[in-house]
Amino acid sequence: FFSALMWTIVEGSTHNLDDVQDFISLLNALPQHRCQSAREFLLKDRDVTVARAPGRLDVMGGIADYSGSLVLQLPLNEATFVAVQTEARPLLQVLSLGAEGEEDLFFELPLEAFTSKGGSLIDYPSSRQLFQRESSQHWAAYVAGVFLVLMK
Repeated sequence: FFSALMWTIVEGSTHNLDDVQDFISLLNALPQHRCQSAREFLLKDRDVTVARAPGRLDVMGGIADYSGSLVLQLPLNEATFVAVQTEARPLLQVLSLGAEGEEDLFFELPLEAFTSKGGSLIDYPSSRQLFQRESSQHWAAYVAGVFLVLMK
């Protein structure tokens, strides 16, 4: 018997974007997902924070806008979403759901992997080596690396 988690928006707004509600529906359906890691990913008794980042069409300038240069870009209706939930254990778990017919990806890393034997945070070259150990997990560096930056 499946009991829906039924996460709902309690703070913030969808800004009338249908894909936000679609993503929340996807989260509520995770207990029925084909991938075991997805079925066990979110804890029923904890809040989930969701963020949406719109895609953009880059006509000119690339990432030069980060340095103050002029660029020509257009936000798209497509977006990427992230759902974050606190965890009692010092553990980072990342799940990337593949499109229909594509592989779902799961990555797990103890947060202590970001610290050296002396207890200080590792430097960025060391984190690069950490994610290059296993070629099938390179993708996770884009998400997990953010946590190292925030920890610094």
